Amino acid sequence: MSLVLVDSLHMVSLEDSVAAFVMFTLCVSGLFVSSLAILFVRRTKALRNVFGSLCLSHAVADIGVLLIILLYAVPVTLLPKTFVASRFVETISPRIGQLGILLWNVCVYSHLLIAGNRFVAICFPLRFQAVPQRSFFVVAVEGCVWCFGVAHSIPYSWPQCGFTYNPRSHLWDFAPNACGGALMFVDFIEGLSCVSAIVALDLVTFFKIRCAKPFAGSWSQAENRRRNRQQIIFFVQGCCQGSLFIAKLLSFYFFSNWNADRWYLFATTSVAWQLSHVLDGVVLLVFNPEFRRRFRKTLKVRQVAGANVASSSHITSTLR
Repeated sequence: MSLVLVDSLHMVSLEDSVAAFVMFTLCVSGLFVSSLAILFVRRTKALRNVFGSLCLSHAVADIGVLLIILLYAVPVTLLPKTFVASRFVETISPRIGQLGILLWNVCVYSHLLIAGNRFVAICFPLRFQAVPQRSFFVVAVEGCVWCFGVAHSIPYSWPQCGFTYNPRSHLWDFAPNACGGALMFVDFIEGLSCVSAIVALDLVTFFKIRCAKPFAGSWSQAENRRRNRQQIIFFVQGCCQGSLFIAKLLSFYFFSNWNADRWYLFATTSVAWQLSHVLDGVVLLVFNPEFRRRFRKTLKVRQVAGANVASSSHITSTLR
């Protein structure tokens, strides 16, 4: 048995090892960043609203996608091909791919609703203030996002209509038949429609910010400036996250067709998919006011500590 195990381990090629290492590194980095982002979002009072709940939804979906790749794609890439071809793997692979599709679409619809949320908040501030931002309404919005994701993944339950990971090419593929082709077309059209809607909403919101006067609510002048600035920061955050989604869609469906090299395909499909979820967490973390405040505080403490050390060293050298 030990000899068989050794032989199986020796069958893992350098290409498989490199692909698994890249996926593992991205997954671990993304899981750390997204988990940290969720922690700070929950602690930030300004994000205890619909916008914050949408950020949490797609952060949870980001973690789900990265866990799928870490716990399934990476091991399957390194396992012996005899195990990969087993009936067990063939049975669970379409279901894992279906779960990946569900989580990806939760991210897609979260980005779309975030764009809509920023559009209403900046273009119709009075109406936005009248919208409930907590309790039942927030839960309802989150429920809609996840229901859309589930609905989009249902067709992948049909036999021969899977979305699976191929450990030999290191790519995620739709089933090579009419059903798989139809699902890929639907996925592309759905993604293109969401992209068009996000771009349109963001453009209108941007022109509103550039051309209109800042909204003056019933608060003090300083509070009005703070709230307007906060809404603009949230808008920029939504644009950055939406841009990541657009870049992934372009890479998966367009850039991947420019070259047939296996590493180019790996980079423009599998890695691009992972990077969109990793950087999603980075953007969420960077734009979080609580994180920025703590980061500046830590940086300031280190600068003071460094200055004290330098001063002490200078005094010691002078005394000598």
